[in-house]
Amino acid sequence: MVRSAAAVRLDTYVALGSSSTCGTGASDPHTKGYVALLAKALGERFPELELYNLGRSGARLGDYLARWEDVRDARPSLITVLPFTDFAKSPISSFEPAVSRLFDEVAALVDERVREGGNCHVFFGDLRIDPAYVAGADGGGDGPRYRPSDYAMLAEKNGVVARLAEACSAVTLVPVIDQNAVHPEWIGAGGHPNDLGHAYIAGCFRKAIEAWLA
Repeated sequence: MVRSAAAVRLDTYVALGSSSTCGTGASDPHTKGYVALLAKALGERFPELELYNLGRSGARLGDYLARWEDVRDARPSLITVLPFTDFAKSPISSFEPAVSRLFDEVAALVDERVREGGNCHVFFGDLRIDPAYVAGADGGGDGPRYRPSDYAMLAEKNGVVARLAEACSAVTLVPVIDQNAVHPEWIGAGGHPNDLGHAYIAGCFRKAIEAWLA
């Protein structure tokens, strides 16, 4: 179903993720983290927008699912998901069923919100690696390179997410290209994004959300 921009109302934004979603690495997590930046930008168009940041350091998709009642109780019209920890550490054997269950829960939540006369959409941050910066690849210039095994792992997970998202119209994938090799100046202590890195992530989500609204 095509929904006109006028019919979309963003009143509650729920953010799910791990340490970066908490704002870790930003000079001020409450104002410079990507969630805060995104909420501020959206709030200019939707002044009534209320933010619930449920991010937790080290959290994985299973942790979000265990707290799904908190998500439902917030009655969100917008959800962002950025599972950095899962992309980096979870084996595919647990990653795939967790994403599948999350999308099932999302579909049920969207149906519930529509019955209430509202709307809900999920923007899923899909972590990717530019193949030009994989060790042994042609091009990409000098500097750090990714291991082929890391590229293969993320590519497999990207495939899982793409396949499952194709069957869930309430989910929009947001490509988030890892910037460690291209922009090391965007990465702070502990490998977390600094203010520049958080601004980049916020921009990825904002671009996708604005395209959806249009």
